[in-house]
Amino acid sequence: MGNVELIISKTAIEWDRVMKERKLERDWMNIEDILAFQTANIGLGRDGSIDLSHLGILFFLDDNKDGKFTLREATLFIERCCSREEKWDKSFTEFQTQLQAWCTLAMWNYVTAVKGRSKFKLWMVKALSRIKNYKTFKTDGQFKAKKFLRTDCVKTLYELFNIRQSYGMAYNDFLGLMQRAAEEKEYMPKIESASTCYDDYVPVAIVEEFALDFLTGFINLMEQLGFEQGIPINL
Repeated sequence: MGNVELIISKTAIEWDRVMKERKLERDWMNIEDILAFQTANIGLGRDGSIDLSHLGILFFLDDNKDGKFTLREATLFIERCCSREEKWDKSFTEFQTQLQAWCTLAMWNYVTAVKGRSKFKLWMVKALSRIKNYKTFKTDGQFKAKKFLRTDCVKTLYELFNIRQSYGMAYNDFLGLMQRAAEEKEYMPKIESASTCYDDYVPVAIVEEFALDFLTGFINLMEQLGFEQGIPINL
């Protein structure tokens, strides 16, 4: 992969570029920010680039699972990648594929551990709320949900989980599906009969349910493939 110190130095330079380009006045990035990070500029991976939009990679990159991505975490991630690449079979497949598999196994171990599903659900909501913070509506007890995420966050969720590629569903249809589910569960009023203030929001509870449904499918698939809990991956 090349000189580790050089790659880490280039990582700091790329980090500063993104911070300035996006005019960030904080010392961390959200999901949208980190996806602007060009790994091709630091020479990470044998082909010089890594797709950071992969869910397993993003989950692994956020080391403390607070929904924020820091330079310290990016540096740690790269150090781990450099260490692992030395051990991977270079004749087997490309670096990106092996990295995705490695991070997917790390996520598998995490979500199948004690309270892992609940922690993943909370991480997903935290990560999305870093894009646009929660919105609270006063419903006077008429509806169950109080905390909402903006549709900007739902758009990122849609892209992160590859909804179009996986289900052939357009974003507006996905958003409508989530809002209708919220209406049926009485988390929010019906959009067509409510104030337009709800149009651009989805209840946090619905996003949490989506995350848990995803995990159910993910875990079932991994078990069908013969994976067991606690696979050693030497982080």
